[in-house]
Amino acid sequence: MIFLGSKHKSAMRMSTIAEREQLCPSEERDLYLTAAGIKPVTLQRRFSDLHALKRFGMETDITYVMYPNLEVTFVGRSRADVSLASHAHNDHELGLALGYPNDAILKYSELTSQGKPPALAYQHDIIMAIENGVQLPSWLAYVDHVPSGYNLKKGRVAESSEEHARIAMEYTVKGNYQLACKLHADFFNKVSGMIANAENIKQLLRYHYQT
Repeated sequence: MIFLGSKHKSAMRMSTIAEREQLCPSEERDLYLTAAGIKPVTLQRRFSDLHALKRFGMETDITYVMYPNLEVTFVGRSRADVSLASHAHNDHELGLALGYPNDAILKYSELTSQGKPPALAYQHDIIMAIENGVQLPSWLAYVDHVPSGYNLKKGRVAESSEEHARIAMEYTVKGNYQLACKLHADFFNKVSGMIANAENIKQLLRYHYQT
């Protein structure tokens, strides 16, 4: 992948801002990839220095529309993209604005309409893969949504989600190796947490999915 100079510089500046804001690695990843033009918009749950973002050409919007009890900040390179996110009326519109694959958005909406937490089944699949001795691929650290389909015991994830993640990983590893290392460590720390909480996750899955 060829780096576009101005976007790459903006992305690196975003990592500096993210460190100052004490964002977690996944939040920093999303801000970095948005500044680079890999993601259209990112949703940040806290951000104190909006002026710093604007100085580096980023657009922002603060809203309670989708989250009535939580103020969120949408950040993007384009005012139009940010407006689409901040004026989203449902999860489908928001997912599209955030750049998630359409099949993943549709599956997410289908499951939530049935009262089934999508992330719960995804976490369960990760646990089952680990318990069966499967080594998870590094690019899973760049999956910023729940894929429409997956069977990690067989190394399968929806093609749209894998492609989405691999593009993000390639850019990050080449452009900001320090962030890539942080993401890798953070992802596998989260996986360790899932394993430690495996029985609770399995019980919740049986309850919500009636399995």
